[in-house]
Amino acid sequence: DDDDDDDAVEKDEEIEGDEEEDEPIAESDQMEVDNLAASAESDQQRIEKEEELRQKIQKAIGTKVVPALRRLLVYKEDEKELVRMPVATALVLVMRKLPVRIFHLELPKIIATLCDNLKSRDQEARNTSRETLIFIIKTVGYRYLYYILDEMKTALTRGYQVHVFSFTTHALLSALLPTLTPGSIDRCLDLILPLLMDELTGNLAEEKEVDALKKAVREAKSVKSFDTFEILARVVDFEKEIGSLLIPVRDAIKSTESLKVANKLEEALRRISNGLLDNPTVHIEALCVLSYKFTRQALGLEEDTEADSANQNAAKTLKKKLISAREQTMLVQPGAASGKAVYSILKSKKRTGFKSLYATAIGTFALRLVHSALKKRMIDYANEDHMSKMDPWVELLNICLKSKADSVLIWALKVFHILLRWPLPSLKTSVPHMVQRIFKIIEYSGSSKSELIQASFKSLSSIIRHCEYFSFTDQQLKVVLNLISADLENPEKQNTSFACLKAIISRKFVTSEVYDMMNRVGELLIRGHTLQIRQLCSQVYIQFLLDYPLSEKRLQQHIDHLIRNLTYPDEGGRGAILDTLIAIINKFPVEVLDEQAEFMFLPLVVCLVNDESVHVVKSVANVIKQLMGRVSQDRQQSMIQLMNKWFHNPNSVMKRAAAQVTGLTVEVAGTAFQKYLKESVDIFETVLTSATNDSSSDWQICYYVLVSLENMFKVLPTPLEKQLYAHRPVWDGIVSLLIHENLRVRFMASRVLGSYISRRNPADINQISSDSLLAEPSGFLFHQVAKNLIESFKEPKLDDELGDQIVRDLLFVCVALSKNPSLSGRTEDDLRMEPADELADSTQVTVTQPEEAHEAEEQDEEEEEEA
Repeated sequence: DDDDDDDAVEKDEEIEGDEEEDEPIAESDQMEVDNLAASAESDQQRIEKEEELRQKIQKAIGTKVVPALRRLLVYKEDEKELVRMPVATALVLVMRKLPVRIFHLELPKIIATLCDNLKSRDQEARNTSRETLIFIIKTVGYRYLYYILDEMKTALTRGYQVHVFSFTTHALLSALLPTLTPGSIDRCLDLILPLLMDELTGNLAEEKEVDALKKAVREAKSVKSFDTFEILARVVDFEKEIGSLLIPVRDAIKSTESLKVANKLEEALRRISNGLLDNPTVHIEALCVLSYKFTRQALGLEEDTEADSANQNAAKTLKKKLISAREQTMLVQPGAASGKAVYSILKSKKRTGFKSLYATAIGTFALRLVHSALKKRMIDYANEDHMSKMDPWVELLNICLKSKADSVLIWALKVFHILLRWPLPSLKTSVPHMVQRIFKIIEYSGSSKSELIQASFKSLSSIIRHCEYFSFTDQQLKVVLNLISADLENPEKQNTSFACLKAIISRKFVTSEVYDMMNRVGELLIRGHTLQIRQLCSQVYIQFLLDYPLSEKRLQQHIDHLIRNLTYPDEGGRGAILDTLIAIINKFPVEVLDEQAEFMFLPLVVCLVNDESVHVVKSVANVIKQLMGRVSQDRQQSMIQLMNKWFHNPNSVMKRAAAQVTGLTVEVAGTAFQKYLKESVDIFETVLTSATNDSSSDWQICYYVLVSLENMFKVLPTPLEKQLYAHRPVWDGIVSLLIHENLRVRFMASRVLGSYISRRNPADINQISSDSLLAEPSGFLFHQVAKNLIESFKEPKLDDELGDQIVRDLLFVCVALSKNPSLSGRTEDDLRMEPADELADSTQVTVTQPEEAHEAEEQDEEEEEEA
């Protein structure tokens, strides 16, 4: 215990010592606390001063600046009150910095002033006020739209002012549209919708027919309700307010007797459907339910209690009027005691009219809405839930096809056209009834120019293409083909007609009318006046030849038809034939193509040689290349052998054709042409030797031989050099053609020379292998090549392309001669002993002095002027 007491005493002493040591630290902390307190007090004072200053500024702005600006907002000019828009802009921006209470107190005063100014009869004053309101609403946001609309409704109440109200409402909504979200302006619908309906069906609509008013008030010229309906449909909350948006239009359709008004209301529904498709709150399930319900109501399959009630009220009102009229007349008819005789007749007529207009408008709206959703793929057949919701539509659409309204029929067919591609269970049982109904529509419509007939064509095309389980009768096909035939040359209906014809061919319905139709398509393919009809005919014709059951004789007849018309006078017709032949060559089986190849080959070569159109010649060359590349090896070999025989024909045209086709064959065959290389070079040696000895020979033969050699250098350079080593006369001919009188021949000779030397280094020519033309000093006639190239420069009509090629060739030759003098075929002593004039002649182009060159240029210019 004593020890414990001693320890306790020691701990107390230590604590006392620690407290004595902490005393200086506590004083330091106290100073910091005092400083912080002083600083906080200073900050509080500063904040209070700033707040006091801010309040003073706001008070000054609210009591002095804002009233002053408001007084300057409107000014008079020539007894007109105008708004200063810059002042209004400044006023709103300043007020935004004021407390909310003051802002809400002052903003209504500005809006009231602007709305009051909208009553002005001066167009400029109204425009300025409207622009100012647009700026204000964009600045303060959509939350203040309701107040602005309410203020305008109070201010603009009669005559032209209501037109200004409608126009300005649309302008405000258009300005706000980028910032609006679904549901943001739902509370404004009660103010906007009555105005829109008045513009479509009320006094406002009647006033818009007055020319004097439209001339005096610009806002009365146009109907903005349609655009406004679309904007509202994009931004309403679908689940909460779709009824508020549709019910006024629906009720107006129920009660109207005017077809013109009904058309306006249908357009309003169309714009609403467009807007709903861009509304993010629209769910597909709700959209399908809405459309389905409206369609059933339009068809009378679902009762509309509100509609029945409206009709009953209208009937009662009509009955009262009729009875009143009866009581005032002196003529009493049998059964007129209660007014039933007249009333029953009029009631049936009126109610039928009401129901017809209502059913057409609502049905068209619902079908258009679901069609747009299908077209935009908002409804997807890959979604099982969507599939289950669309399957009931099949039966409903069949009922729609019994409607007498064209618009309902058109949109029902358009929806059917898309659904026919879906694997819906109900289609198999519904398609036969649908086909019968479509043929009745076609029968009663008569003209194929209507939109209804075109929609029917599209639906029939879809049935033929996608519903393989359904077969058409011969009589039905005959009717369809007759209608197609009537529209083949109609630019507006061609696409639909050809689509239907393609579908018939794809199903391979064998009937004589199809063969007759294709004969006509073959004629239009050639003599069609537009590129579009020729392309459509070509597509159908190719599909017919490839897919349709054809005997060998009938197939040959159609190929004959194309080949015979390769000389058709119109270039467009010949081009269409060649495009069709290319497609046939690329798609026909090789066995069938081998049978037709030789028959096609000869007329194509004749066209290649004789046709005067550059575009057609290029197309023919492409067809021949495709043909040579697609046929079998045996058929290709026989065609090449036939071509080589033409070289031995004395007719220069045949030789030219052979040379031209040889170049095309080399492009197609590539390295496979090596087995024909020796025979071709033998023939070229004969041709070039003859051309060298006979200056009157056809230059085109030489030109196409050179083209063939250039193509050979591209695909078979080494084998060709070996062959040319054994046929040096070929090179003698090429060198001599460097100075041929025809510039195109010169150019090709220079290109062939360039193809040969481009694979070599002029400094290393002595190391060339022994099988090369450069191995022998005299093998390549370098000296003669240099002289001929220089000689080419003397041509006054030398073009840039030929000049560039000559320069490239000459540069190689000069460097090679400089590095290897022996390549010229003479020694250095021979060169020194060469006559000076010959050397000067051979090099005069390269050694001309500047003064002489200038004189030569002047002389050439004088000669050109004389010429």
